[in-house]
Amino acid sequence: MRRRAFKADDLSGDRLTLRGDEAHHALHVLRLSVGDEITLFDGRGLRATARITGVSGESLVAEVLHREAESSTRVLIIATAIPKGERADWLVEKCAELGVAQVVPLLCDRGQVSPGAGKLARWRRKADEAAKQSGQSRSMTIREPMALLAALEAFASGGPAWFGSPGATRTLAQAIDECAAGDAASRSASIWVGPEGGFSPDEVALLKRSGALAVSLGGTILRVETAAVAAAAVWGVMNCE
Repeated sequence: MRRRAFKADDLSGDRLTLRGDEAHHALHVLRLSVGDEITLFDGRGLRATARITGVSGESLVAEVLHREAESSTRVLIIATAIPKGERADWLVEKCAELGVAQVVPLLCDRGQVSPGAGKLARWRRKADEAAKQSGQSRSMTIREPMALLAALEAFASGGPAWFGSPGATRTLAQAIDECAAGDAASRSASIWVGPEGGFSPDEVALLKRSGALAVSLGGTILRVETAAVAAAAVWGVMNCE
């Protein structure tokens, strides 16, 4: 059975101490004790196996037995308008499970849902939990909300960029294939998802001027969260190692 992973900020030493929620879950939910082995990750690509050597109150001490750095170089940014309510939580959780590197909340002409500090903090906790559940060594980064132009300037130049457009003749899968055939860096990319009403004409012009290509995710109109997760799944499968 795969061990539950615990997040530790620093895995550089031979011994470490877990406190707070992570230690509470280990000691009182899973009822781990001295001698049990645990899996740790730092959220930045390093994973370790450790053995519990001591318990003191609400903390535990563990000896690091083995470390392994994540070798994957896949980087996907999902820049997306934010749906309302729990749909946004689902978007964040599933993108994190699928290995998306960053989610950038977009402030769009037709959708101005702007998450506050409390919601961003909750999403970051969800990203950590999704990394634990899905066996990843990296936690997905949740950026502060950004206007489309600022986001394009910050994130659209690092590799291929695609934006969802129901009328596009090229599918996302075809676009990824074209990048691979042309030796483009399809392993580092950004996908841009508009609000329920789609990107405005001015925003589409901005995307195209930034080099982003219009792609289709199929023959139906998708909700924001469905489009973001479907795009992440297509990209992930086609870049699977």
